[in-house]
Amino acid sequence: MSFTAKPETWFDEGTEAWQVGEPFHGAALFAGTKDGKPDEEICALDEFIATGGTEMAKDGKLRLYEHAVLLHPETDSKGNAKDGGKTEVLVEPSTLLAADDQHAMMLIARGLDEEVMDKLDRVEIIIRPFA
Repeated sequence: MSFTAKPETWFDEGTEAWQVGEPFHGAALFAGTKDGKPDEEICALDEFIATGGTEMAKDGKLRLYEHAVLLHPETDSKGNAKDGGKTEVLVEPSTLLAADDQHAMMLIARGLDEEVMDKLDRVEIIIRPFA
């Protein structure tokens, strides 16, 4: 994933930086240029973006995605819904900007409420590029 550094970020303004790793959830390791030399920085991905790092697709543009999130009911061993449960819409269809499908999925997953974190095996995130 590539970024264009803004003045408030660690890297030299206007240079390109790459996310080269995720040492732990919510953090990212970035490689870029600082004072004209190669450098690395670990920080929260959200903080990097909020302070001016602009996430870009390979061609430098973000894409518009449509998405929705569903919560499916618990099922028994035969695959039938327990207690007559039905699929619920957790996030109504809406749009977001992302560099690619994987980035869109990550942004959506980070926005999920804490109470569904123990039900992730029943959560379905549906995305598609906006046409």
